[in-house]
Amino acid sequence: MEIEKKIKIIISDYFNADIEHVNKSTTAADIQGWDSMAHTELLLELEQKFNIDFELSDLMGMDTVGDLIEIIQCKL
Repeated sequence: MEIEKKIKIIISDYFNADIEHVNKSTTAADIQGWDSMAHTELLLELEQKFNIDFELSDLMGMDTVGDLIEIIQCKL
């Protein structure tokens, strides 16, 4: 499965959001329930699913789903 699609599915499942509303320009403010605590839990889940570790510098650059996708793709 394409990485971008897998990430979108994980995000939509995690927040019980319509996958059609999750795209590269989506931000936490666009999805109900995506607060700082949920963001941390989501990142932990993504680390586990993709067997990666986020660095502090990665976290500073995550403003959109597209940023998240790009960071994960660079780590694989």
